[in-house]
Amino acid sequence: MKKVILDIDGCITDGKGESIDLVALELLKQKIHQTPVSTTLCTGRPAVYVESIAQMLDIQNWCICENGAYLYHTVTENIIYHPNVIQKTRRRLQAIKNQLTTDDLFPQISKIELGKEICISLNPIDIDVAYLYKRIKEKFNDNDLNITFSTTAVDITPQNVNKGSGLLMLSELEGFDLSDTIGVGDAKGDLPFLELCQEVYCSCNAIDSIKKISANVSTNPSTKGLIEIYEKILESAI
Repeated sequence: MKKVILDIDGCITDGKGESIDLVALELLKQKIHQTPVSTTLCTGRPAVYVESIAQMLDIQNWCICENGAYLYHTVTENIIYHPNVIQKTRRRLQAIKNQLTTDDLFPQISKIELGKEICISLNPIDIDVAYLYKRIKEKFNDNDLNITFSTTAVDITPQNVNKGSGLLMLSELEGFDLSDTIGVGDAKGDLPFLELCQEVYCSCNAIDSIKKISANVSTNPSTKGLIEIYEKILESAI
């Protein structure tokens, strides 16, 4: 069976702080379960958020959380940490979090997302996320960290931990072949896992570099676009 590896922000939803189209989400749930594929969430969000999305869509399996920092099972609630998430790295990330909260600039232009266990995600305040990414890179550009950004946040993760390494960890755990995967994403932080997938699909709100590698780009954004994508996958499976 093919497996869809699916981002949340910008794909299932419009992103952090945006209203969720519950009617479209219910239709998406139906499409997911009408399509003969398994769906796994792959996101920068923490387990507590993944749990809520998984409940709404009835996704009952392992998911990739916090940009690959760990795998979380939505039914058993078991967590498996990436091997690169070591104590030294945890201490470094905690030190960065302390710096971000006491710095003169960053509390004015960003807000740390609540609920993250390993990674740090910063939401911009009245500035572009790409600008915040640039400032974070200038401040914390060391070899122990991987810094990316999505539609809603700048994410700071341990080096060699990203959505791609999370997908590799998941494929080893579950024993599936990457040639059986379909990736769906929209932002720069999704590229590490999309580049490992056999096929890539995206909604029209995706960045250009993802559109270039996509087999199909939906005409609608986010949730409604994802419904189109599952319809395409279903057509291909028939």
